Amino acid sequence: MSDEQQDESIRQPRLWRDNGWTAQVIKNEDDDGWAVAMTPDGQAEPALVGPWTMGRDKKNPKPLDTAAFQTLVKTASEFVRRSEQQLHAALHRT
Repeated sequence: MSDEQQDESIRQPRLWRDNGWTAQVIKNEDDDGWAVAMTPDGQAEPALVGPWTMGRDKKNPKPLDTAAFQTLVKTASEFVRRSEQQLHAALHRT
């Protein structure tokens, strides 16, 4: 993905890209539900994958919106920060 593509915001019901993150709603392979994968720009793998809410029809996922995306970015950023702190602490113990 080029830098130009990464700078473009995307706001679709199952795919949002903004503020250095991409949120993608995906089918949860373990059950009938849905999950959301949060991937930092420039990374191939998601930093965090978590459950996602079903929509009113109980079949399809709830669409992403601004508030949900902002919460997901905050949660994923905090998760990455804590993981980095744990790795840093583990390296200093050895």
